[in-house]
Amino acid sequence: VWVQFFGRRLIILGKGGGVLEDTGWVDITWSTNFQNYGGSPESQPQIRRFGKIVYLEGDAACTDATVAAAVSSSTTVSTNIMFTLPEGFPPVGGDVVVVCQGSGANRWAIRVQQNGIVYAHRYGLDAASTGSWLPFNVTWMVE
Repeated sequence: VWVQFFGRRLIILGKGGGVLEDTGWVDITWSTNFQNYGGSPESQPQIRRFGKIVYLEGDAACTDATVAAAVSSSTTVSTNIMFTLPEGFPPVGGDVVVVCQGSGANRWAIRVQQNGIVYAHRYGLDAASTGSWLPFNVTWMVE
């Protein structure tokens, strides 16, 4: 294995000369409807691509009651858009939907669409409220 750094990117030449590029962790900006859970900088959503594998993580909170109501619904509308992924990171071949743990016994779904838009929806056992904890850690493949 041969490693060389180019700016913030790590390039690894693997067996057979294949190149695995590592983007490092890239911060993503929330839409106006979401914020870092508890105001913590560690909750900032980040994304990383290593070769053909993408990792996405963060901890969100709804900014107000209207957003919380949208997150509790089964629809994907502009109100429950969390953020849009940078180019080169969206999944191919279909959307990625993962059920995540919410506050207490609540669960919610994060939907990562092929167009890069990421939604929070289907929050329940109870309805989401302002400040509800929406942690996520999602992985998918790209081409």
